Amino acid sequence: MMKALKVVICVISFVTALVFAGTSDMTEQVIYTMPTETYHDIKETLTVNGDSPSDYEIAIFYLKNKSL
Repeated sequence: MMKALKVVICVISFVTALVFAGTSDMTEQVIYTMPTETYHDIKETLTVNGDSPSDYEIAIFYLKNKSL
């Protein structure tokens, strides 16, 4: 029983690490390929009460509104 539990925990940890790495790579790729002016415009748009958005939030906003 304990061995099975360890295997399940390892698999869940591995999948979580892959998801995190994929999200991080996607965010970096989008941020580095978008124009600098666009990055600053989106950052200004998403800033609320002085709290700057994360690069992930900026990348998602850019991808959703890229065709506009």
